[in-house]
Amino acid sequence: MKYFKKILIIILVFLFVLFVIGFIGFKHLQKADPNKTFDETRKEYNMGSCYNMQEDLCYYVIFIDDSESIWNEEEKDIFINKKFLPTMDFLSRQASIYDTEISTDYKVCEKPVTYNGVMESETRENGGQYDILTQVAKSMGYKSHWEMTIKLKKELNVKQIAYLIAVNKEGRSYKHVPPYGPFERPSEFCVFFSQSIGYTDTSCYSSIGHEILHLFGAEDYYNSSLYPERNKLATELYPDDIMFATSDDINKKNIGAYTAYSVGWLDELPEECNTENWWK
Repeated sequence: MKYFKKILIIILVFLFVLFVIGFIGFKHLQKADPNKTFDETRKEYNMGSCYNMQEDLCYYVIFIDDSESIWNEEEKDIFINKKFLPTMDFLSRQASIYDTEISTDYKVCEKPVTYNGVMESETRENGGQYDILTQVAKSMGYKSHWEMTIKLKKELNVKQIAYLIAVNKEGRSYKHVPPYGPFERPSEFCVFFSQSIGYTDTSCYSSIGHEILHLFGAEDYYNSSLYPERNKLATELYPDDIMFATSDDINKKNIGAYTAYSVGWLDELPEECNTENWWK
């Protein structure tokens, strides 16, 4: 009986701790916007925590150090002025072709941020390191990435935070876009490396543009196994689209009509994509 009481107390304490943790997490969940509707022709558009490039948006740039790499102030300045800002200029110019003005507001995180471990430079096998934003939040003194996002939105007076995490080594950039559900977890982010694997230093520009567009709904064209017929059509229709692949010169790339539609710069599905083969 004595041991039974001890076991019971342990179980009750454990359940109480789970309840507290769950309540704290639940409190920081944001109810999904009921106005966001799923569109089969652009499945990622208007979904998640990054949904509109035109307004109420701040790009939050975070320079992160890990056990293999660190940033100095000069390198940060080079990344912002010679890589990030030219990329934003490219996106703005491309948007203007579709009579759209996008937000280019950004803020650089001033706090030192450290990842506890190694930021993997090649993540094709596992899809990325999804604990990054949690580590960023804790490194900045927040209890969770939910709390960080809620407080940053209030501080910056915006509805959307697009986290752009920069790592100072060679790697393959990627985005993390969690599944959309009844509750919206504010955890969409991109990870950029100062140099892309297999390309020159200037390739970082198009990597940034490519992954940012993913956050707002753009889809890859280079994955021929997913949509083999679309891949063939896109090769003919949009050979220089930035969603095909990284390039050493972003100015040789462009944003084709379907990518523009995918991120909300066009209201109607392009006529050339209104074909059965586009969905194969």
